[in-house]
Amino acid sequence: MSYRLIFLILPLSAILAQPAQVSPETVVITVQGRGYTRAEFEALVKAQRQDTQATVNQLALAESLGRSAALAEEARRRGLDQSPAVKARLQMFQDNLLSNALFESLVGEVEKDDAAVRRRYESSSHVAEERKIRHILLRTTDASPAKGKWAPDDARKKMEALRQQITAGASFAEVAKAESEDEKTKANGGDLNYIRRPLLIPQIGDAAFTMKEGEVSQPIKTTEGYHLILVEK
Repeated sequence: MSYRLIFLILPLSAILAQPAQVSPETVVITVQGRGYTRAEFEALVKAQRQDTQATVNQLALAESLGRSAALAEEARRRGLDQSPAVKARLQMFQDNLLSNALFESLVGEVEKDDAAVRRRYESSSHVAEERKIRHILLRTTDASPAKGKWAPDDARKKMEALRQQITAGASFAEVAKAESEDEKTKANGGDLNYIRRPLLIPQIGDAAFTMKEGEVSQPIKTTEGYHLILVEK
């Protein structure tokens, strides 16, 4: 297998050393029949620097483009681009690239002041809000027969008592350490850190994203048992 790397107009290093003399639309390199303009190639160099946080050898990058193009062409010839696994990964890479492009575009559009940022945030339905949450879990026999030890009514009454302790001044984190039955978060006071709504059990998400900062929920019934949640931030 071989690949062709064709430099046009001038040697690539000479072109990029004198950018003012070469139009951004000028094709400076052709790889596997695909022409790259000076602007496109400089964008590739910039992206590579950002990814590696190191100086990029432009000629080495050009050679790498040639190798990648040749290998990709051979992969397509073998039908690997039709593999479901490859298609899924390509979609993931494309989505990541587009999300980064959107972020850069929004940063460029928004004025650097709090009011403008707030207006942009409130008018952008695609923004994924996060909230910092703590929770306490009591597992019930109806929801989790294998682990549950509480009858549903007893768990609800216990949660109401724990909520009264917290609203009276007890630390939510300390109560969680003492009472919660969530093995993954008990030791750190029920801390779920910052989390997006789609990642939460629906009943907890519905409560957490309508509560105010510092508010403690009423007991919430889920498929695991009863929860109390605190919206910290």
